[in-house]
Amino acid sequence: MTTIIKKSRITASRLLLLATSTLFLAAAYPVAAQDPVTVNAGTRLMIRTESVLNTGKIKKDERFTGVLEGNLVSGDVTIALAGTKVYGKVVAVKKAKRGRAKKKQAKLVLQLTDIMINNQLQPIISDELTFDTEKPETLKKVAKSAAIGGIIGGKDQAKKSAAIRGGIELVKKGEQINIDKDSLIEFRLMQPLAIKL
Repeated sequence: MTTIIKKSRITASRLLLLATSTLFLAAAYPVAAQDPVTVNAGTRLMIRTESVLNTGKIKKDERFTGVLEGNLVSGDVTIALAGTKVYGKVVAVKKAKRGRAKKKQAKLVLQLTDIMINNQLQPIISDELTFDTEKPETLKKVAKSAAIGGIIGGKDQAKKSAAIRGGIELVKKGEQINIDKDSLIEFRLMQPLAIKL
């Protein structure tokens, strides 16, 4: 009986020593927090719009949403999957106007402001994309594969534009800029994005 009690005391002492040693090591050598993953400035973000953006209806500072068309990747790490929600704002807008006087041309400036990652909004700063009917080349920033015919004059123009490469040649002064839902627009990050996964 005495032998059993002594063995129990020895075992308890060893467990206490082991626990104390573990706590000491944990305090002396804390586990380093995982470093955030950084998405570099200049990274491209292809966005599929979730609503129509029309210079005749939209207002400055109005918010718009879209989703990532492809995965957002940094090195071998996937930051956000295709379909991730992205938010943006209208930086500037001018409505096209017709009249006896000189026609006022349509202009639209868009920028991304946030992306939803791990159910949290992460602020981002993208470049400002300008679409201007006085500069038809700016309208090519919308992907041709995404009903680009609807970018000028709305869907009624789309059928005519479909026969012409990209529909850009049919730009007319005095028409509203109309970016249809499900259009593809490419932005670029202007500042690095650091994310803890």
